[in-house]
Amino acid sequence: MATTTTSGTAAGIKFRNWAIIGSLLLNVASLPLNFLLPGADEAPAVAYVIMVTLAVVAIVGAYGLHQGARWGWRTTFWVNVLALLGGLGAIGDWPSAWVGVTAIVGIALGIGELVLLRNKELRATVR
Repeated sequence: MATTTTSGTAAGIKFRNWAIIGSLLLNVASLPLNFLLPGADEAPAVAYVIMVTLAVVAIVGAYGLHQGARWGWRTTFWVNVLALLGGLGAIGDWPSAWVGVTAIVGIALGIGELVLLRNKELRATVR
């Protein structure tokens, strides 16, 4: 039987922590890669504005999710949906192989992040 705390099961809290780490890695820690990869300078300026905006909103969402707030879960979920859609947009036009590889890896990790965020035990930890 799982240990129950006031904010959900221990497993749900562990899933929530992994979701926070995953969101920050996908949206914040990977941000410098988007500027340093060969061929990344061919991306439109609006793409960089969107990436930086999503990174800032991901930090806010991670804070809310850490607090167990429902708005934090919603923010984190939708930031990752938008980041996933942005990665799908990069599939159509690769300026270099490196950009293509990081887009594919980002899409795979983004799908995993969304699956993790939809976990029932994790959702039970937000109020």
